Amino acid sequence: MMIEVPVASVRESPQFPDRDEHNIYEHLKYTLSRPCQFPLPAIGVSLVDGDLLVTNGHKYLRIAQELRRPRIRALISRDLSGQLPAGSQVVPREELENEMRIPVVRDYHVYFFEKPLSPQAQQEFVHTFVEFFEKLPTPLLQPGEKRVFSWGFPFDARCGELEANIPVGDRSWLPKYLRISQEFSRNVARIVSFQGGRFPQ
Repeated sequence: MMIEVPVASVRESPQFPDRDEHNIYEHLKYTLSRPCQFPLPAIGVSLVDGDLLVTNGHKYLRIAQELRRPRIRALISRDLSGQLPAGSQVVPREELENEMRIPVVRDYHVYFFEKPLSPQAQQEFVHTFVEFFEKLPTPLLQPGEKRVFSWGFPFDARCGELEANIPVGDRSWLPKYLRISQEFSRNVARIVSFQGGRFPQ
């Protein structure tokens, strides 16, 4: 069951340690701080002796706290709606299904690199990633429709990001995108993380 709860009502416990070794906290925090039409990723919770404890997604909870987000979605294994903290509510199935059916999402893609990108590497980033989305053939975007809104190199160019219309309803472009990302990491600048998660080497 998917619920939405006040961030302040959830706490961590040694009973459920954070076992996530995939995400890099500061990279993930920056990625999730960028504007997005969806809520933060859901955490897992369990109700133990009246306390709502996070069982997975600990980093998402900490990020919600640091970004001062008042609420966060949470997955709970069984219907405990009558025992949840004040201010909690069940997320309607229809709302979740509608989100899954959205074909195009305006979103950020965020890369962190081992070393700062040189001016030449920044140009290659634009050529590789920005132009990929500008020229992406997909039935979900009309010819002439704006595809890329911005790009930049924060953290003294240790990060490269772009904001674009991402056709999430058409996954045919993903294998090529992964391939060019791997080639960029090998040949231009080693990618440490993508969307906060460790990039496969």
